[in-house]
Amino acid sequence: MESTEKNFWYQAMNDEWQSMQQNGILELTDLKDIPKGQKVIPGRWVYTKKFTAEGGLHKHKARYVAQGFRQVEGVDYKETYAPTSHRTTLRAFLAEVANHDMELRQLDVKTTFLQSDLAGEVYVQPPPGFEVSGSAYRIRKALYGLKQAPRAWHAKLKQVLESLGFVASRADQGLYILDGAEGKILLLTYVDDLLIAAKEAAYLEQLIAKLMGLLDIRDLGDANRFLNMHITRDRQAGTLKLSQRKQIEELLEEYNMAQCKVAKTPLTAGVKLTKLPGDPVRLTGSRLTKHQALLGSINYIAGNIRPDIAFAARALLIETLSIDYRSTGSKQVTSSDDLTARYNSNVGSSGLGIDGEVLCIDEVLCIDGEVL
Repeated sequence: MESTEKNFWYQAMNDEWQSMQQNGILELTDLKDIPKGQKVIPGRWVYTKKFTAEGGLHKHKARYVAQGFRQVEGVDYKETYAPTSHRTTLRAFLAEVANHDMELRQLDVKTTFLQSDLAGEVYVQPPPGFEVSGSAYRIRKALYGLKQAPRAWHAKLKQVLESLGFVASRADQGLYILDGAEGKILLLTYVDDLLIAAKEAAYLEQLIAKLMGLLDIRDLGDANRFLNMHITRDRQAGTLKLSQRKQIEELLEEYNMAQCKVAKTPLTAGVKLTKLPGDPVRLTGSRLTKHQALLGSINYIAGNIRPDIAFAARALLIETLSIDYRSTGSKQVTSSDDLTARYNSNVGSSGLGIDGEVLCIDEVLCIDGEVL
């Protein structure tokens, strides 16, 4: 490893390996004892940096990930589906919290998949740096990268929550509701990120303690960041605000638009994105990848907190899928991408405000909460 931060990454790998051993994730097995015809899946280390709500570096994280793409459906695994909560459910959840002035806490599940049991026999090569000659490891828990890992974790989490009296919502399997003697508790899940809300703080503390006794969970305190969305709350005014200012600024920086001239509208008024005549000049290679990545980022932000750019994002996506990228057609679409990004720059600090009845963008654009 040649990184200037290699000492941090070595420590992160060692911490992860120690955690895996303590939790009985892998069982050392001699290669000659592996059943004939059973494949041994390769794996690799994946490195990420965790940041605080303010954008500062929190820690270096290393995960040993199995190369699940080498698994064969019907042979190495069967079902993989695992539900996650929808963004509309998140907004409805926060609207309920704001409307009833509920306590809102955030929980983080440590080594998420590694806490769930894995059915069947699956073997993986030793992690680089921790090799054992002539041996492999049988996976006892749902190792990251396996096709069936998300489903195994969902089954484990559902089992734990149902043992505490929670019931999954019929509208969204990622939302759990507990009607207890002390009132209602709402719990929203998205893989290893959890939001939990209740009217009574003491009741909420008791339930969090029970969860921490059943799963390896870290209590992050009052919720301020969820799925890269910053949560700002004013309990006196009874409002919550979701924003992605950091992501918008990073997007503009990545596409060399940090100092761009701002736009007042996300699309030119009356513009029609149509396929124009001419010899096909398709976007290819890095240009096409960059174009698609920009559109994906704009669409993601629109779906999360910016309904004011939803029409522009949809129009651009539809044209990207259908247009033949002829000589002037591609320029028309890409220039419209830039205009939408420049509009984002103009209102980069805007967010989605939630007060339990309406959703607002800086009190300019409001959407009736019923259309959630």
